[in-house]
Amino acid sequence: MPSASETANPFSGGACFVNPPTWQGVLRQLLHLAQFSGGLQVVDGEVGAGKTVFAHHMSRSLPDDVCCGVLALPPGLPTSQVFDCLLTSLGVDVNDGQSVGQSIIALRHYDAELKQEQLRKILIIDDAHNFDDQALAALASVFQGGADTEVGLALVFIGEPGTAQRLDSLNLVDVEVRDCILPAFSLSDATELLTQEFAETHEGQAFPFDDDTVCALWNESAGRPGELLRLAQAAWLEAGDARSAWWSRVPIWHALAIVVLIVALAWGFLAQNFGRETAEEAIVPANVPALQQDTADGARSSASKAASSINVAAITDAPNRAAVNEAGGSTTSSAENQAQKGAEQSSASSEAVGQAEPSAEAGEPARLAIDVIAAPSANSESARQSTAGQPREAKAAKPASAPAQAKAPSVPAPRPKPELEGLTPDESALMAMPPGGYVLQVSAAKSLSALQQFVEAQPNNATLRIYRSLRSGKSWFVVVEGFYADKDSALAAMSNLPSGQLKAGPWPKSMAAVKLEIAAYKQQAP
Repeated sequence: MPSASETANPFSGGACFVNPPTWQGVLRQLLHLAQFSGGLQVVDGEVGAGKTVFAHHMSRSLPDDVCCGVLALPPGLPTSQVFDCLLTSLGVDVNDGQSVGQSIIALRHYDAELKQEQLRKILIIDDAHNFDDQALAALASVFQGGADTEVGLALVFIGEPGTAQRLDSLNLVDVEVRDCILPAFSLSDATELLTQEFAETHEGQAFPFDDDTVCALWNESAGRPGELLRLAQAAWLEAGDARSAWWSRVPIWHALAIVVLIVALAWGFLAQNFGRETAEEAIVPANVPALQQDTADGARSSASKAASSINVAAITDAPNRAAVNEAGGSTTSSAENQAQKGAEQSSASSEAVGQAEPSAEAGEPARLAIDVIAAPSANSESARQSTAGQPREAKAAKPASAPAQAKAPSVPAPRPKPELEGLTPDESALMAMPPGGYVLQVSAAKSLSALQQFVEAQPNNATLRIYRSLRSGKSWFVVVEGFYADKDSALAAMSNLPSGQLKAGPWPKSMAAVKLEIAAYKQQAP
């Protein structure tokens, strides 16, 4: 995809240029004075105010037999060359090496011929502030002592502020200097200008700027159309370069939201696996009775083996065979009962403490019962030794460890919304406002100290806030006022602002745009 710098620039100012009503009023007045009155006409305008375009508008508005065109000279030309260019524009022959005095005489002679023939010629001089005082004085001297005001030569000077004051300081006799200021564009004029410029070079494409962006550009340019086009061109190129980079296509808040979503999904996946493993372990305590039953069976088996050992030992003692058999039978029965009771006690103890570990001494009562019963028989020592070893076998056969009590799967705590750090109190207050509201932007500048002094001097400083943003990669400080639920409310409240703020041209700005600028500054602050 080609970047904006590789496509036609829609804001070069060459495609078309609107002629707003404020300009038309000044133009009509200036045309009348230039054609039907004497003296010198001066139009003052700041850099980027559209002076050159206004000069050509005036040239096209004059009759062809009256207008001599627009003369624009670079700064630093000697006075002699200034007059040479001026005479050439009027169609007067210039000799090589002609002095300034000779040029003034030739210019006066040209003016006298026009008056004799009752003709009017108007020459528009653009960038007149580039003339030095000597050239201005020589030009103005041509019009001294003129009687006829509606015929002869007329000059219109268009330059930066101060040109009219320089002419007045020459103290010329019988030469009246009339000056006016080139009006700035209104917001509607600026919107029309940008829209027509874009449509001229990108027909059929959607206009790239929304209302808030146009308002910001107009406010920063102070209504000067040339500066407005320059800022729009920079914004267009910057937006085009951003569109060509894939990582910058996603707004910063969307990128953060995607990262948070990925982390949350990963966290949930891990928590789900952990919960599944915990649930599988939690199934084991349900089988504790079976484990206890296996322990009881082991104890019963040990008791049976002990009884068998006693019976075997009793065979060698014929006189005591019946007693031994009887003891063996009772021992077996007692061992079974004790083993079962031990398993039940172990199960109850396990349930009381919430663990599934079976009692390690489940077979111990059987061994004690056998020892007690077999004690009267002196010939059953080997049987006692044999039965004493059996519980150890049963103890060794018990599970190494019982599963722990099942733990509930841990649920991840909700992740807090990421907050920006290092915000000023005003920025924190703005970030806490609902994103659907509006504020009034009343001023903006590169100097924070100047804006702070401005805010302190305002009668409504309690509702004014300053936040930091970026403009062309550099810090830019903005003053906004109040908070309004919608754009109409903000527009209605604009008339209540102090007169000093109204003159600066306030305009409603969405809270979404304000928060985006604050976040962008924190992410990309120089």
